[in-house]
Amino acid sequence: MARYQLVVLVGETEWRVVHFRGWRYQALYVFSADAGNRGLLLDNLGRYPGANLYFLTDLAEEHYHIETCPPVRGTARKQLLARRLAAWPFAQGLHAVHRVGGTPGQPQAERYMFAAIHNQPLSQLLQSQALRVQGVYTQALCSPCWVKDWQSGQTQCLIGYFEKQQLRLRYLYQSQLMFSRLITLVPDASLHLRISSEIAQTRLYLLSQQWLQEGEPLQLLWLSDDAECNISTSKELADVIQQSNLSYAELMRQSGWPLLPGGLAVMDWAAIQVVLHNCRLPNLAPKAALLNARVIRAKRMITLAGVFMICLFVVANCMSQQALQKKQSEIRRTRALLQLWQSAKPAWKVADADLPRLQAFSEAVQGLEAAENFPDRALTILQAVVKGQTVWQVNNVDWGYGYTPALGHMQSALPDKHWAETVTIRFFRQKAAHPAEVHQAWQALLESLRLHPDILELKEINDLTASGGPSQQGDTRLSLSPDHQPSLIVRLRPAESTGR
Repeated sequence: MARYQLVVLVGETEWRVVHFRGWRYQALYVFSADAGNRGLLLDNLGRYPGANLYFLTDLAEEHYHIETCPPVRGTARKQLLARRLAAWPFAQGLHAVHRVGGTPGQPQAERYMFAAIHNQPLSQLLQSQALRVQGVYTQALCSPCWVKDWQSGQTQCLIGYFEKQQLRLRYLYQSQLMFSRLITLVPDASLHLRISSEIAQTRLYLLSQQWLQEGEPLQLLWLSDDAECNISTSKELADVIQQSNLSYAELMRQSGWPLLPGGLAVMDWAAIQVVLHNCRLPNLAPKAALLNARVIRAKRMITLAGVFMICLFVVANCMSQQALQKKQSEIRRTRALLQLWQSAKPAWKVADADLPRLQAFSEAVQGLEAAENFPDRALTILQAVVKGQTVWQVNNVDWGYGYTPALGHMQSALPDKHWAETVTIRFFRQKAAHPAEVHQAWQALLESLRLHPDILELKEINDLTASGGPSQQGDTRLSLSPDHQPSLIVRLRPAESTGR
């Protein structure tokens, strides 16, 4: 929802409250300036406690003063301006000071404008009711913001218009307000001559302030309802004043402002547009009446944080609801499968005597599933032992995994129900080898196998069937027959015990 913005136009005889919703015009309320209608004005402002409230004036008791100060910075400049402002006789509540630029020809000096509104009803309203406002501004201070496009590159410009029996003259130098004056004139036959006289007096004032040099032309921008309305000037001023006319309709069209509502003048509407679009203007409101900018930012941050937390909670709630629904659907599917399995499971029982055998079988199957590379491991071990043998060569290798009782003298080393790898290796020897060399090579092969850390048990089988003799087991005395093919049964240690 767009925030409401209220602009109070303070006049001599009436106060007008212009309501905006965002930047869209809503309504206009008019109140008399006397103290009796102040309660109605406050009731109208109190209907929108969270609205941005601005005060905009165009009064005869507005004061503007330009003073040249040395170029100091930081805290020293603040202290200097505070002392100058305190000594200014018009600084009585609604006042401000701001820098308007350097001084031509004096690089070691800076110009500052002191502005004040000596309006007792407005001061009493801000002090007694403790209104929290955004600021108090004047139309004269707003004029440099919208007149920049109409100066056409001129360094100085005098803006004049006559409205509601009042002549307003504003002097701008380098797009900064230097002088503003409001004169009340009664429309009669001599109105143009009186306006010309006031313009001449204003030029003399500018010459006395050395803002304008003698003989230097002065650009006059005259605003009126009719673009052809010229202000007659005397022959003495005809050469030094260059007048150009600008109609209100052309000003509205070129500026792109919204349509002018009824009850408001063009100058009022122009100043309102400047105020609503947050241009940097000197704020004449006392600090006690201003709504602290830090409080506004803190409220905005708290609001944004609250909205973010609410959105975060909503997202987390949606995600948790989806996860809960997913888990519930999985539980329902699991229950359905369980009921289906329970209804179709066979009726069988296992005897207590068969449990150890089933447990051993289950452990063996798990061992095979966890170590699919058992043959690779056995071949790697045998390759490392047999590598380099030139006399005895491997003829056949059989690998097996299962439960077998311990062999020979290693029976006590194997626990009961132990599953292990068993490798049976059949060797043959080269026929050209010397018998002594054959026996020595065989003993070296047996010694390397016994000393290998991964071999748990070793059993030798001397098979003499190939030479026609009886087979012998455990006999280390080798037959010298060339066809003799001894065999070895190797029991490997479990892979877990070797740390692999």
